[in-house]
Amino acid sequence: MPLIAWCVTRQRVSAPTWVGAGVGFAGVILVLQPQGHSFGIGEMSAVAGALFLAVAMMSVRWLGATEPMTRILFYYFLLSTVMAIPLAVIDWQPFPARAWGGLIGLGFALLFSQVFIVLAYRYASAEKVGPFIYTVIVFTALIDWIIWDHRPTLTTYLGMALVIGGGLVAVRSRNRVPAGTPALVSPP
Repeated sequence: MPLIAWCVTRQRVSAPTWVGAGVGFAGVILVLQPQGHSFGIGEMSAVAGALFLAVAMMSVRWLGATEPMTRILFYYFLLSTVMAIPLAVIDWQPFPARAWGGLIGLGFALLFSQVFIVLAYRYASAEKVGPFIYTVIVFTALIDWIIWDHRPTLTTYLGMALVIGGGLVAVRSRNRVPAGTPALVSPP
């Protein structure tokens, strides 16, 4: 996220923030535990998803400065729905009745996720919030353990510690840039 913030806004990012983001990313790699197999559709989808998430989060950051939360959420979910329709049509399968509870729960989880992300970007810079987006990997591993009994390995625990530690380093760092350096360039 600090990389996207720097590329898009040219906002100066402090060295400790870069270190924190790097440590967090290394933690993500450990949690994912790549097995050295070829880079398939799953891995490509994850990379594309991460890129689009970063763009979405930067958009939320920009919009959060001027737009009310309800408008941001409305357009976020409207555009997501419209863009998902072609994918759903290609491989449509009817949902069994027992799936509706989970789908409704998923909808609420995504709603609350976006509410808190909008709030986070409204009150903190992208370079501070971004590293904590990595914690989704930690929570996913914990839920995987609790619900499906896929126990984390020692490597997974180490990765989780790095993700959390990297986020803390990035947040605690002070963004010290030379006087006269513009902090943020408005988006195009």
